[in-house]
Amino acid sequence: MSTYKRRARVPRIMGAAAVARKREQATLRRSQASEGLFREFQKALEELSGPSQSNTQGKNPQPMDVDSGFDLGMGDNGSKDNDVPYEDQTEVAEGITVDIRDADQLCRWHGRRKYKDGRTWRNRIHNLNAAWASLMDELADAYVKWKYKKDLPDTFDENFSFNIDVVNLLTLEKEAAIQRDEHTKAAVALVYAGYIGTSPEIPSLAISLQTLDTYYTLRLSNPSFSFETFAKIVCDSYSIPYRRGYRTGLSNAFDVYLAIRRKIDIRART
Repeated sequence: MSTYKRRARVPRIMGAAAVARKREQATLRRSQASEGLFREFQKALEELSGPSQSNTQGKNPQPMDVDSGFDLGMGDNGSKDNDVPYEDQTEVAEGITVDIRDADQLCRWHGRRKYKDGRTWRNRIHNLNAAWASLMDELADAYVKWKYKKDLPDTFDENFSFNIDVVNLLTLEKEAAIQRDEHTKAAVALVYAGYIGTSPEIPSLAISLQTLDTYYTLRLSNPSFSFETFAKIVCDSYSIPYRRGYRTGLSNAFDVYLAIRRKIDIRART
C-alpha cells in the first residue's frame, strides 16, 4: 500500500519588479478602501499602514520571500509604530474597524425579520372560527339594520374611523371610509357600512354585501359556480390581473355571510 508524502513547500522568491508591483497593488487597494471615509478614519488608517508609496520612491526594493510572513501593508517601514507591541496594534486596528463599520451603517439590519409561526393550520382555522363566533350575534344585528336601513348608528369618533380597500361589483369602488365609535368593533362597523371583512380583527380587505348577495343568487341557480370564476369576473370588472388572494378573500367573506344568514334564520324560527 502506497503512502502519500506531502512535498515540502519551497518558498518563492520575488524579484524587485514583482515587489514593486505588489506594493503598488496594495497601495491602490488601500486608497480605494478608504474612499468615502471620514478624515479621522483615513488618518488612522494611514498611521497604521505606514508611509505611502510616494515616500519610498527612489529606493531599490529588495527581493523578498513570499512565505516569510511579510505583510504588504504593515511591514517594517522604519516608522516609530514598530515599537508598539503587536497586541496593541491589533486592538487599535479592531477599534478602527468597528468605527468604520458603524460609520457606514453596515451593522444595521434594514430588512424585515420573519419569525417562524409554530401554530398548525388546524390551530389557525380553530382560532379564526372562534373569533368570528364571538362576533356573530353583533354581526347578525348589524346585517339586519343595514338590510332594512333601520336604527343605524349615527354617533362616530374620527379617532376610531378608518379607510379600507373594498370590492364592490356594482359600484366598482376601491376604497371606503368606515366610521365608528370607540365601542364598535371594526368587523361590526364594516357590516353597518355594507361590507364584510376578510378577517375578524384587523381586516385589510372587505367585500360588499351586495357583491355577496349577487354571488349567493348565482349559486342558487348554479351550485357549481366556483369562487375562482366569480373572482375572475370581479378582477375583469376592475381591470386588474387575477390573483389567488382575491379568491381566498371572497371565499372567507362568503363563509361569514352564510353564517350570518343562518344565524338570522335561527332567530326567525324561534
